[in-house]
Amino acid sequence: MKRALIISYYFPPAGGPGVQRVARHAKFLREFGYEPVVVSATPEDYTRPSEFQMPVDESLLADIDGVEVHRVASRQPFRLLGWLKRRRLEALREFLFIPDTAVTWIGAVIKKARAVAHQQPVDVIYTSVKPHSAALTGWLLKRALGRPWVIDFRDPWTQYFLATFPTRLHYRIEQFLERFLLRRADHIITITPTARRNLLDWCEFLTEDRVSVIPNGYDEEEFEATPVMEASRNGVFSFVYSGVFCGAPDAAGKSSASLPERLWRALRRRLSYTPRRFDRIAHSPKFLLDALRELFAERPELRGRIRLVHIGPFDEANQRYVRQLGIEDAIESRGYVPHDEAVRVVKGADALFFCLADSPAGERNDCVPQKVYEYLGSRRSVLALAPEGDARDFLREAGTAVICEPRDVSAIKQAVLELYEGRARLEANEQFIRGFRRRELTARLARIFDRELES
Repeated sequence: MKRALIISYYFPPAGGPGVQRVARHAKFLREFGYEPVVVSATPEDYTRPSEFQMPVDESLLADIDGVEVHRVASRQPFRLLGWLKRRRLEALREFLFIPDTAVTWIGAVIKKARAVAHQQPVDVIYTSVKPHSAALTGWLLKRALGRPWVIDFRDPWTQYFLATFPTRLHYRIEQFLERFLLRRADHIITITPTARRNLLDWCEFLTEDRVSVIPNGYDEEEFEATPVMEASRNGVFSFVYSGVFCGAPDAAGKSSASLPERLWRALRRRLSYTPRRFDRIAHSPKFLLDALRELFAERPELRGRIRLVHIGPFDEANQRYVRQLGIEDAIESRGYVPHDEAVRVVKGADALFFCLADSPAGERNDCVPQKVYEYLGSRRSVLALAPEGDARDFLREAGTAVICEPRDVSAIKQAVLELYEGRARLEANEQFIRGFRRRELTARLARIFDRELES
């Protein structure tokens, strides 16, 4: 059996959506002729303050039973990062580290990976990005080991739709670094068709056959093994949102920031550079909340019967907006829960909720968050506030979503009523949805490995 050296900062017991892609690839690669050998960060790295801090989810360890995993401490300056966090100056790290604070991990990973390959040679190198510094590790290992290198972008790098850089100079430096590494990768994987097209248009030196799309997906066995919970509880119809809201509406509230903090934020806003213009407010619950408030005013009997259940951190800005609208009883925030429990909640929801940032200029959004694929795997109905882009295309093709323009409160109200009253006519496109099964996606990854080893 051939051996695939996997470099991934995130790996179980790290939680969150970023870990699931590479963990499931490691789970299924043996079925397609590759023994995975993983070099990852330590569990302590996930819990200490940094831009890569993640909750620990022990339930994910079952997926990697028997996988050879080597842990290497990232050696990030956690004391400095903790000091900045306590003073609400986390963004200062962006000025100090290029491309990210995990650059301190590179040397130790190279040393460990070379030792692993010395004990038993590896056939192909696979790096999961981000951290973006992991891409540097892949290139250096390709030079050291002389093996093909496949780089997998879980999200775009400098082309990420919500990316903001501390200055335009930082953006140019990272662009140069990204292009440098893309020239040297044997194969590049992106997660959506639009992300692939954007990359090919930007990098004239890339050929069509060097860039592939492997989307995120869902583990069919996980959904089959998860018991179905009662959808409605005490007559309450629940819309479930799983994940983090990347935006929040402005709501009245006294700022607790000190004068130096406010001055620093003002300076940062003046210096920062955002290459793509997407509005985060559409990536928040604002427009659903607005629709619920109007709906309750028009039909008071619905109050207490419709609720948004949030699996994930519901930040203070969104909480303030809920209080401002006076609909606290329509929100249930459960915080972070282990992935297996999140799957149970999603699978048992009356309906699911999805929202995504839109572009004032009408640019296609190439992001399809991990939650979309698990929504598809659940076969539950989805209320989707989705702009033009890959997520909207996927949900439309899947046949499980009522899709609204993100800011159309009137249409959102009607969609909520259609789903609540059972009038939405939705039919799952099974053939399309099954194409996102993790085992099938790993088979596509193995075929890429095979092709690079044959060339």
